[in-house]
Amino acid sequence: MENNPTNVVYMQKDGYNKDVIIVSSDSDLGFVNLTNPDQLQPIIRHTSRRTNASFSSIKSFAQFNGSSLIVVDAGNHCIRSVSRQTHKIAALAGQCGSPSQLIQESSFEEAVFNSPYDIVKGENPNDYYVLESTNRAIRKLDLSSEMVSSVYQAPDDNSAIFPSPKTMILNDTVFYIGVSGGIASFDLKSQKMEVLHTGEVGLMDGQLNSTAKFRSPISIQLLDNDVLVVLEDRRPYIRLIDLENKEVRSLNISEAVKDLQRARCLMVDQEKNRIYIGGQMGISVIECE
Repeated sequence: MENNPTNVVYMQKDGYNKDVIIVSSDSDLGFVNLTNPDQLQPIIRHTSRRTNASFSSIKSFAQFNGSSLIVVDAGNHCIRSVSRQTHKIAALAGQCGSPSQLIQESSFEEAVFNSPYDIVKGENPNDYYVLESTNRAIRKLDLSSEMVSSVYQAPDDNSAIFPSPKTMILNDTVFYIGVSGGIASFDLKSQKMEVLHTGEVGLMDGQLNSTAKFRSPISIQLLDNDVLVVLEDRRPYIRLIDLENKEVRSLNISEAVKDLQRARCLMVDQEKNRIYIGGQMGISVIECE
């Protein structure tokens, strides 16, 4: 990432400084002050891929408080914590470097993961939910008890359910999850998994449960309670999903993003009515009407 915000794979608005965006590449963390967006200030810098003490592939992070981040290291199959003040990296949950298909309740120290991808904060300040791609599961981290438990795991005998989940958000008690070829939802209260759309892979607008087509959603955000903003992988498009009317439409982002093939993540700024797009081209901004 060096000294400029390029190769951005994940970003969040800093909950403790409204003018700051926290960003990550595959192996670095830093923040960008919107008053000087061309300079990246590092939190941690990658040193070597040959040791499990370094990040292998950061896919997402969450802000625990003003001084600490919880970071998902997909390449090392574990969850780490990072101090924003000391830049110290520490193990949090999982056995780094040891992927496993085992899904069971266990302590942070004994837990195992297989390609964790996304993390979101729960309503309880000590609860965080991790989306596990290879195991097609949602896991819960309880920071107070230091336990990992299973919230949902797709059945092994049906690969069409919950295929290759990569991104999720939590709206009240409902997760919206990007899967290969579509969107799924999971309700924490009812424990119900629902496929909102999956089927033939492609890019087509229309009714969510019929004519619309998706490729591989790589980043998903909430615009408001009834609209999802989805970034498609490979041939990037931004899709808007109207949950109330079950409609999908695409945004024309060719003018805002000069290199569409390298977009990797989204961030919605409700206050400024903007959508930020991160990738190898840096960070681009779309002003919403």
